[in-house]
Formats: sequence, structure tokens, C-alpha cells
Amino acid sequence: MTITEKPSDFVLNEGQSSSSSTQLVLVEDGSILIPDAAALLSGTFDKVGNDLLVISPAGAQFLVQDFFLFDPSPVLIDGTGLMVSGDVAARLAAGPQPVQVAQEGEADGTAPIGVVQTAEGEVTVERLDGIIVVLNAGDPLYMGDIIITGEGASVGLVFLDETTFALGEDGEMILDELIYDPATDTGSAAFTLLAGTASIISGLIAKTGADAMKLDTPVATIGIRGTKVLVTYDPLSGQISIVNRPEISPTGAQTVGEISLQLPDGTPVGTVNNSNAGWTVDSTGSVSTRTFTESDVQAIGAPVEAVVNTISGQQAPPNDGGSDSDSDSDSDGDGDSGSDSDGDGDGDSGSDSDGDGDGDGDGDGDGDGDGDGDGDGEGEGDGEGEGEGEGDGEGDG
Repeated sequence: MTITEKPSDFVLNEGQSSSSSTQLVLVEDGSILIPDAAALLSGTFDKVGNDLLVISPAGAQFLVQDFFLFDPSPVLIDGTGLMVSGDVAARLAAGPQPVQVAQEGEADGTAPIGVVQTAEGEVTVERLDGIIVVLNAGDPLYMGDIIITGEGASVGLVFLDETTFALGEDGEMILDELIYDPATDTGSAAFTLLAGTASIISGLIAKTGADAMKLDTPVATIGIRGTKVLVTYDPLSGQISIVNRPEISPTGAQTVGEISLQLPDGTPVGTVNNSNAGWTVDSTGSVSTRTFTESDVQAIGAPVEAVVNTISGQQAPPNDGGSDSDSDSDSDGDGDSGSDSDGDGDGDSGSDSDGDGDGDGDGDGDGDGDGDGDGDGEGEGDGEGEGEGEGDGEGDG
């Protein structure tokens, strides 16, 4: 990768200090190294002739020479695991035009791929031609649209294949692709989440194939395989949380689908098909697999999931009272829920290690007659451990 530096008076964006410099970046082997994670995560993208100008929040500028002459568009990477696809960079560089109100039959006669079901607060869309439109319930959606929500806002979308999508406040996502043929029951869908929290209930496309529907972010790609999923992405930190959610019908019937995870370089992480199972991924590509509690989920995206539940008629799971997967059990003589160790007492839920736990039996009691305490409680699991208990206490009569 080659990076050269332009003179300090080479300033391309309006209002940028003349003391700043612009680094000239050349495309090599189909990729572009932008050594500034913040520029990729929360920077701006501008088209300058055939070049792409990337500007970080701190003002650093990177000019990608002849970017728009490449087919396919090269990917942008930071060298630590972040990646922005060339198509996304090109779409973001289109440049906004004055705000308008959505009209029937927009996007040059292109058929819509969905409709706005609900819109609360400030919700806008940037069309492919750069026009920014204020969205309201009933407005059409098109491929290439960039949906943007303001503070305290949310939007609920329903697509042709019955996929339901909600985006919470301070969100941004691109409707990259949605193609569905009901006659042959085939199709594909791709969205890019650039900021905020999204809740998705997959429709018919996800059922046509394991890779038919995906959600991209700069740090990971989620494969949606017929399920409900909650995703929150913070572009400032580069951290993302992904949760596989149960679908609960109005009658209370519950189903859980499957989601997969892949890093930007194509490395597969795996799949989960359990309720509230998922991952957290940071900007360096470090992945943690975990099971989220219902309290975790509510903190992540309760308002957003409420939007898709309202549209679809699904129920919200009951709150679990705040216990999480790493909490200790306080029960006498009980092994920990989800633990793989045998033993009595307290340990970490979900732990795969062998360990000793302490169990509390009934101790000495004062009163009339003999009091017996049962102390040797047993926890169940797949590992080996030892439990200690105090029992057979005697009362004084």
C-alpha cells in the first residue's frame, strides 16, 4: 500500500483548516489502507472527480486516487480488522441534496422494495440521486436508500418478502439490495448498518437459503437464517452486539431461528440457534460469544424491538429479573444453571471448567426436639467438581 502526502495547502473540503494535509492513497490488490479507524467508523465520504475523499472526525483527509474508475469498487481497511466495502463507500460519497417530502413514484420509476410502516420523530432517507426526503408512514422504499434517524426517533419498515425491520434513534443504514420472486420463491437481501440499533424479523427471503439475507457492518457480517435478531452498533467505539431473539406468536408459541457471524476478512466465526445467544465484537475483530439475559436485551434495544413486535403482532419475552449469565447461584446445595461442573454451591453460569463449589446445609438449630439438616446438596453438570456442605444439625430440647 502506498501513501504519499500532499502539500498543506491542498485542502478539498469547505471549512477545513489550511494547515491540515491530505494523504494520497493508492489502490493496491483491490484494497485501500486508511490508517485511521475513526475515519472509517464515523468519518465522511466525498466524491472528488474520480477520486474518493475520506475525512476523519479529527479532520485528517485521505484521497483515494481513481477510486470511482475501479470495477468492482475496492474495499477500505484500517489494517486492524475494520472494513468498509467499496459499494458502501461509493454510496456514502454520493452527496446529499436539499430535503424534500417523499412523493409517489420516485426513484426514476424504479419499483419500490418496501414501505414505511411507522415513523416517530425525525426520519429521513437519502435517495440514490442524493435527494434527502422526510419519511412518513406509507412512503415507499427503494434499493440504495440510506435511512437516517434523529435523536429519540425510530422507524419501522416492511419489505416485499414480509421482512420487518426497525431502526432506533441516531441510526443509519443502507438498503443495499432486496430481490424477491414469489413465483420461484427465490431472492436475496442485504442491508448495511452504519450506526444505531436495529431489530429484524426475517421474511420469506431468509428461508430460501443460508446466505440469502445478510446485515453488514464495518466490523462484522451477520447472516440471517429465518429468525428474529437484535443488533446494536456504535460507530464511535466500533463495538457491535448481536442477539438471536425468540419469536413469540400472539398465542404464545415460541420459535428460535439461527444467525451466523463472519468477520470482514471472510473468516467465519460460527452460528447460534439458541434464544438470546450471540456475540459482541470490537473494532479490532475480537469476538466474545455469550448468552444475553432478557435484562441485557431490554437495555440494548427494548424500544426498537417494540416497534417490530407491534408491526408483526409478536409478543415480548418476560423479563428475567436481571440475572445474567455470569451471576452466582445463592441456592443451598444447587449447582449453577448452565454450568458444566459438578458440585455444590456457587460458580459462574456457563462455565466449562471443573471447580469446587461450597454448599450450605442446615446447621445447628435451637428448639424443642431434634432438628435434622440436610447439607449435601448436589449440582449437576458435565465436569467434575467437589461440593462441601454442613448438615445433620441437632437441636437442643
